[in-house]
Amino acid sequence: PLSVVISGNYWSDQYNYKVDQFGFSNLTLTETTTSIQVPFALRYYPLKGNFRPYIQVGASFRQLLSSEGSFSKLDSLGGERGDESIENPVIDLSDQRKETLWALDVAVGATWKNVIGRGFLTFQIGYSRGLNNLAESRNRYNNTELIYTYNYVSNDFTTDHLSMQIGYGIPLY
Repeated sequence: PLSVVISGNYWSDQYNYKVDQFGFSNLTLTETTTSIQVPFALRYYPLKGNFRPYIQVGASFRQLLSSEGSFSKLDSLGGERGDESIENPVIDLSDQRKETLWALDVAVGATWKNVIGRGFLTFQIGYSRGLNNLAESRNRYNNTELIYTYNYVSNDFTTDHLSMQIGYGIPLY
C-alpha cells in the first residue's frame, strides 16, 4: 500500500512585513508571489477498502512566475513638519526573488471511493518547510526606489506553508 505521487499546482502566496525604521518611520510591505509547484511524494496507506487514510512525505519544486510588493511608508517627522506618507500600489520584486525553490513536505489525508460516481473524494492537510532563501542575494541592492524611497533591502528568509486540500479524482487506467 505504498504509492508515488507526482502532481502540478498553481501556487499563490501572500505575506505581510512590518518594521519600525530609525525610530520615526514605519514600513509595511504586502508581497504576493505566484509560481508553479511540482510535488513528489511517497504515500503510505495503512488500510484497504473504500475509505483509505494515508501519511505522505516528500519534496516539492517551485518555479517563480511573478512577485509583486505593495509598499507603504509613514514618517512621523514631528513638530511643524507633521507626518509624511508614501504609498506605491505595486512594485515588481521578481528579480529580487529566487526563481527556483525547494521544500520538504509532510501530509495526512484520506481518499474515499464510490461516494460520488466512479471517482473518489480526497482530503489532505499538509505542511511544507522551505529549504532555500527566497531573496536573490546578488540583486538585493539593484532597485534604488526600494532603497532610497522605502529604506528597504530584502532580508534572507524562507517560508513555511500549512495547507488544506479538498478534491475529487477520476482514475484513468
